[in-house]
Amino acid sequence: MRVRSRQAGVRALHAFLVLAIAAPCSGQARDSVSVTFRPWHVLEGTLAEVALRGSSDSGDSVAGVVAGEPLHFEWSQDQRVWWALMPVPLGSSDSLDVALIVRRAADPSDTLAERLAVRPRHEALQVLHLPAPYNRPPDSAAVVRLGADAARLDTIWREAHGIPRLWHEPFLRPVPGRVTTVFGEGREIDGMSEPRHQGVDLAGAKGSVVHAANRGIVAAVTSLYESGLTVILDHGAGLVTAYGHLSEATVAVGDTVARGQVLGHVGVSGRVTGPHLHWAAFYGALAVDPLSLLDIRSVP
Repeated sequence: MRVRSRQAGVRALHAFLVLAIAAPCSGQARDSVSVTFRPWHVLEGTLAEVALRGSSDSGDSVAGVVAGEPLHFEWSQDQRVWWALMPVPLGSSDSLDVALIVRRAADPSDTLAERLAVRPRHEALQVLHLPAPYNRPPDSAAVVRLGADAARLDTIWREAHGIPRLWHEPFLRPVPGRVTTVFGEGREIDGMSEPRHQGVDLAGAKGSVVHAANRGIVAAVTSLYESGLTVILDHGAGLVTAYGHLSEATVAVGDTVARGQVLGHVGVSGRVTGPHLHWAAFYGALAVDPLSLLDIRSVP
């Protein structure tokens, strides 16, 4: 029920912003508020940063929606800007619409309809062969399990909008190994076409230590059909990271973990060809390249 009400709230906010942008602005001129994106021409399937200048103080508020997901703006007293992370969905065309509204304590609100330029992602097709039973289409029991996994994960993605941002330091790589499969790569597994890869695979020997990319709350320690033993961290303000194919987890649901804390060890659990870490990131329900977390710099 909490998930349904939050989704309804997102839809209501999106409808409000669309109506507000369609209506003429009154009072303060539209160009009194400037919007800056970082980067301005962003790669699809990554996280961008958005900053608003011209809002007088922290008594104002800023709301926004991108691709159906609410943005979580914070006031930076030092920089005198409103700041938020923003997802750029995988599969975006050459531009992305960003709907924003600045609600002022004393003056009329400003409404803005921005458009961010998006660069397409071009990745090669990866061809893999897996051991049984993963080398054939899932049977009826596996289909039921996949559906249950998806429903549980969707709840976790949505719940991340319900708590404030928990992290304050830059993100770090959970293991030092090289990238063996990039985010967004197309895959063919034993002759079967697969969805684009929603994470990055990082090389690591079995038993290697896996670290938390940043501070968060352990939302799940669970065995999933695709990623095996998986730890999921809720970082708040819509952001979640997941660590899959583990051999062992060293944290429990509800733990608050620090940046760099050990979460578990690299393994070969789930649908996998060999030991490695599958590292994934989501903003709400949108998968984004976790490596783009390492580029976040302008945090209040």
